[in-house]
Amino acid sequence: MGLRGALQNRRSDIGIGRASGPKIWIEAKTVVIPPTVLRDQLVHEETALRALTSSHPTKVIALVPANQADPDWPSIHWRDVVQSLELCARSLRSGAMPADLVRGYLLVVDELRERISSHPSGLACLD
Repeated sequence: MGLRGALQNRRSDIGIGRASGPKIWIEAKTVVIPPTVLRDQLVHEETALRALTSSHPTKVIALVPANQADPDWPSIHWRDVVQSLELCARSLRSGAMPADLVRGYLLVVDELRERISSHPSGLACLD
């Protein structure tokens, strides 16, 4: 993101977009941090990313533990990711796609869901 000094390791963890189009940057957090600290980081990252991609719309979104206090910023909870993965798995198991293709997708879905659900920080807080 072109950041220097103490902030050079601040990066969005996941970038989604095409070279010639809008960009979504997801800042993934695995521990709860004060909402004002998180919001300040997100504002700073979005400013840096907009400078790098000035010709394309860019948005930073926070992916946070379920018990993260609202940083007053567009956010997704890890719990929502797990629920989406579960919905995806149910759909894959419905029989609408060829079984040989589904097996690979289910392995990926199950692995991601298990990693999030069993994370030591309690990312999904599914209890």
